[in-house]
Amino acid sequence: MRIGIVGAGPSGSYLALLLARGGLSPVLFHDPKAGEKPCGGGVTAKAFDEFPELSGLAIPGVRVDRARIVSPRGRAVEIESDRMFEIFAREAFDGRLRGLAREAGARIVPSRVARVGPGPRVGFDGGEETFDLLVGADGAFSIVGRSSGRPLPKARLCPAVGALVRGVNPAEGAWMRFYPGIRGYLWVFPRTDRASVGIVAFPGDATAADLRRRVAEFLRRSLPGSEVLGSYGWVIPAPGADGRPLVPPLEDGVALVGDAAGLVDPITGEGIYYALASARLLAGAILRGRPQEYPALLEETLAPELARAGAWAERYFKPAVLEAILAGARRSRRVRALIADLASGRQKYSTLPDRVGASPAGRILARVFRTFLAA
Repeated sequence: MRIGIVGAGPSGSYLALLLARGGLSPVLFHDPKAGEKPCGGGVTAKAFDEFPELSGLAIPGVRVDRARIVSPRGRAVEIESDRMFEIFAREAFDGRLRGLAREAGARIVPSRVARVGPGPRVGFDGGEETFDLLVGADGAFSIVGRSSGRPLPKARLCPAVGALVRGVNPAEGAWMRFYPGIRGYLWVFPRTDRASVGIVAFPGDATAADLRRRVAEFLRRSLPGSEVLGSYGWVIPAPGADGRPLVPPLEDGVALVGDAAGLVDPITGEGIYYALASARLLAGAILRGRPQEYPALLEETLAPELARAGAWAERYFKPAVLEAILAGARRSRRVRALIADLASGRQKYSTLPDRVGASPAGRILARVFRTFLAA
């Protein structure tokens, strides 16, 4: 079976690696001119738990064990946990996965894909190839998705802007800052040589110019000694309350994984875990000779958690809810631990009500999370 994969980020590279290890020879198209994704590289503890390959990548990163969370009213709380997440430069992270795929037997084509046609057929700088199955792993603006009539709906694409800055001490951990009227948050993610300072909002909450002003104001007030190295902008998909991919994940010999299918946590914005998880599901279906099972596998495994996140996202970003949660965190170690586990991905949304109810401090937790967990 000839399989082509467009996009050599986490989902595409990991898919190629698994298929090659399974005895196939996938073709992975990598655009060498694709820029570094400034906000990306946050790999949660949940991803390390489920994908043991990540612990052996041997690339430099910043391990985040603490984070400062600031409420819409400007009230701060510090949370701590062992390895909430780790920040990598995406060029290094993606490159290492891509290298493992090559070592396992995948063929890497260092070329930008210019067109996708029926067949499915791929046109690139060095020629044209036809495949039995083509996979779009090329992000929210996937050329594979658009060419197959499945672009992500604009109403579910959240604008994000930010800056790369120097002068942020990685030992101080990460930041998450919430604002009234914005369903989203500002972050500071430290790296080995710089930090990413960005902000994301649901569609319609703010213009790109508004978001840039927020970032500039935050840098001036909270990180006055930092040096801006460059700015960036992009979009983050946000699935709705049904938790399903934003577009059909498999049609007419064309599959979509990761961001290209809209598989991102709408509360935290976590994408790398879902990129890897969807690639694993598709790889398993292909290696069993039943790629048509891929949509049902997504429905059974990833959709329930994303559905809960989608249902809660609207109320989670309400200022009253955030103020209540963070006020509880300032008073209670158990609430801080729960928030840290949510940030690390180790606390599932689906089991959050059970944990709140079963806690010895259940009444406190229930009061803090009452509005958030309301049906």
